[in-house]
Amino acid sequence: MKQFVRPALAGLSVVTMMAAVAVAPAQKKAPASKAAAPKAVAFASVDKVLKAKCVGCHQGEKPAAGVNLSSYMEVTKAKWKGKPVVVAKKPADSVLSKAVHGTGVDKMPPGGSLMPGDIKTIDAWIAAGAKK
Repeated sequence: MKQFVRPALAGLSVVTMMAAVAVAPAQKKAPASKAAAPKAVAFASVDKVLKAKCVGCHQGEKPAAGVNLSSYMEVTKAKWKGKPVVVAKKPADSVLSKAVHGTGVDKMPPGGSLMPGDIKTIDAWIAAGAKK
């Protein structure tokens, strides 16, 4: 009798597993996740930082290093040594971002640093397209 019980149990186990698989809802593959779009940051947020920490030197007819940061138009058209101060959607290529991080250009502001949140605001604005 034991000879019939083991094969029967084994067969029952296989049938049970097959039924469970057949009844289980089909799992859909999650769509390939795209990189999250950068959070939109208005220039007004960046302008607050620039006015508080940068515009004292970077304004007027003869701004420091020839870079005027006094308005949206000035910031987006500014160049430093022929390189754009802001490259929309590319903080790593933007002189402004490099300056506040202190990478590849002189660290700004001189003798200090922006708050980490202010640096993130500038980078987020550039990454989102540097729009007004």
